[in-house]
Amino acid sequence: MALEDFREQLKEKISESWSKIQESPAYNNAREKFETLSPGAQRGIIFGTLAFIAALFLSIPMSYFSSASSSVTDYNSTRELLRALLRASRLANEAASLPPSITPEELKSRLQGDLAAVNLLPEQMGGLLDIDVNSLGKSLAPKGINQSAVSLTLKKLNLKQVVDVGYQIQQINPSVKLAGLSVTASSPDPHYFDAIYKVVIYSVPMSVDTESGPGPKGSGGPRGGSAKTPQAPPQFRKAPGGGAMKNRDSEE
Repeated sequence: MALEDFREQLKEKISESWSKIQESPAYNNAREKFETLSPGAQRGIIFGTLAFIAALFLSIPMSYFSSASSSVTDYNSTRELLRALLRASRLANEAASLPPSITPEELKSRLQGDLAAVNLLPEQMGGLLDIDVNSLGKSLAPKGINQSAVSLTLKKLNLKQVVDVGYQIQQINPSVKLAGLSVTASSPDPHYFDAIYKVVIYSVPMSVDTESGPGPKGSGGPRGGSAKTPQAPPQFRKAPGGGAMKNRDSEE
């Protein structure tokens, strides 16, 4: 009922407004001028008026559509910017929390101490050599990361020792990764193996300001990092399979 009453009131208001428009002198003058026009001009005015009204009605949703499209574009650009900022923040936090790397000489010293701790026989000891990191194949590290490589050669190992040595190399430092392992049967006893471990050290380059000592420029302070704190003698940890490495005589 309320809707029907509203319709009736709307019709009455429209009819009243239309009656007032018809009684106005401006409407009557425009009507007289319109009636004096040729039929073609009248049709042109009618079509032009209809086109204007249609364009007016279409402009309303088009304006909303344009505004919505602009809002979506702004949203996508802001989202991508926030993602880039989050990635940069995460990378900065990860770089700040990276543990200090070690040098190839420190790695060699660490390996020598670890191998001495497990009492390998002299005939099992091979050599520690610096090798070209490019000889290991395509680099997996991004540009800007320093890389150096060392090879460790051991002879006449049993299978458990081959696995344990590789595991212990991985535990030396987070920046030290085992990049390659070559295992061949020993001669004349093929029950033992000669192994070559290829180890890569990754390090983040330090800026000049970071590398400089706390003293002012030209003060003769140390550059390239401060003195290192003495470390305790390295010890082998237990491998995942349990038990420390055994020498060849005990394994037999």
